[in-house]
Amino acid sequence: MDSKLLAKLGLSRLRLPVPSAKLAVVHSMAKILGDPEYGEILWNELLDWLARLELESEVIEALCIPVLAKHSEYVDVGALQRVVDRPSPLSDVYLSEISGRPLLINSWAKSHSNEVPPLFSSQSILDKIKSRRLVPEILVNRIKRLERNSGHPFLKQWAYEFQRLVDKLGEQPSGDFGYFIKDNLDRSHGHFISGDGHLARSAYLRTLSLAFDCWEMPEDLTFQEATYATPTDLTFLKMLPSDPPSWNDTICNNTPYKLEEWKNLLSTIVDNLAKNAFELLHLNLPLSSTVHYQAEVEVVSCLFIGKEPDPEEVFNVHQFLPGKAELPRMNNGEISNPHQDPGVPFPCSAGGFILPALIPSVSRYVGYFHTELIQRIPYLPANYSGPTDFIARPRQGGMDLICGEQFVGEISYWNWRWSPTFDKALGPQCGISLTVSKDICSELLNVPDTTFARYWRATVLTREKEYGEWEERIITWKLT
Repeated sequence: MDSKLLAKLGLSRLRLPVPSAKLAVVHSMAKILGDPEYGEILWNELLDWLARLELESEVIEALCIPVLAKHSEYVDVGALQRVVDRPSPLSDVYLSEISGRPLLINSWAKSHSNEVPPLFSSQSILDKIKSRRLVPEILVNRIKRLERNSGHPFLKQWAYEFQRLVDKLGEQPSGDFGYFIKDNLDRSHGHFISGDGHLARSAYLRTLSLAFDCWEMPEDLTFQEATYATPTDLTFLKMLPSDPPSWNDTICNNTPYKLEEWKNLLSTIVDNLAKNAFELLHLNLPLSSTVHYQAEVEVVSCLFIGKEPDPEEVFNVHQFLPGKAELPRMNNGEISNPHQDPGVPFPCSAGGFILPALIPSVSRYVGYFHTELIQRIPYLPANYSGPTDFIARPRQGGMDLICGEQFVGEISYWNWRWSPTFDKALGPQCGISLTVSKDICSELLNVPDTTFARYWRATVLTREKEYGEWEERIITWKLT
């Protein structure tokens, strides 16, 4: 089999409906673009692939490859612009990311089907688009907000663009996602990108092009709204799962059920890391899965003032922060972690107060390639008193925590007996951990009159028979 055919086969894997598989394909193709022997072959096949794509959202997925490999000698933004036949505001965002500067020519202003006819019937199409099986709810909410603020028929235009794509390309086959379900259909959960989902995302981008061209929507606002349809977060794009930490087998090959079993297992991990002068601040992972047992556990950290809080209240604060607290991103994808004001702590029922020790690393534009990281969010340590040059640098397998160019900790990201689906009571088959050196941890979390504490929550599913009903048990406790 020759190299050109292999390149075509590799690129065709972008059409797999599994987001994590798409991310793996992007990384594999980007790695080849940096190869002196095969890079040029793949580059030419990538240009040919882009030229043949008929949906704007598929173009964006393919552009993730040169974004990740933008320093390759073969990547040429001008060549990419010339071959893309389905430009959009979002493709310009990606091309600008590759080139490192704004594009001079707007190629997408006319990438729409003209204004929706007054008598066009849109309700049945909108009902289909609004289904969470097609696109995330955030796209529907953004379109509704634009319509409410402008008075223009954004929703109807979205439905019209969707129908025009169907008229031109036909209904897009989605395949049988049941192929990916390994166990009970009623309990299996997973995220897939369907053909109709690509139609809906492309119609969304075309609606924004129309709004810019005909309804005087500002260009910067058009770019912002388009980015909600992104397949990837440019920081998380670099974070393909890698090897698990050395201590992973200690917990993941166990089947703890009783409270003492959990406490002993988690304490062993914390103590072993402490021997190497590191603190475990966050952990979120699945455990061994058998026909009789499934489980997951999350460990979180906090500071408290006065009386010790109830563990459930600590987790309530922890789950409140995503979408409310956001750390600044830099142009190179690194996350800055500047000084944070402790501000007003969260009150708890015992009369004390809780200060978060963990800040979510997600941004408002997460991207569907990273659906597993949305469910097991990576967290960075809060920086209440530490150095101002504290950053998180993404790389394969997680992020390095850097202070003054010195390594002081890491976020680890790995898969564990991975499957595209998992039990609806649990999270995906990947693990996330945050470990920070004891010295820098003491500096970052130095807030007067506070006490540092760790808490954990486990979800355990058990059953006596191989095909019986699962019994669910949730345990929440303080990790001493």
